[in-house]
Amino acid sequence: MYDITLFDQIQCHNNEVKNQRVNAYLKLHFH
Repeated sequence: MYDITLFDQIQCHNNEVKNQRVNAYLKLHFH
């Protein structure tokens, strides 16, 4: 059994990283 809150924190962090990549991509390609 693992700690669900730790898992949630990792998921949130992954979403933040994903959002940053999407924003960077959009800035690059759509000015």
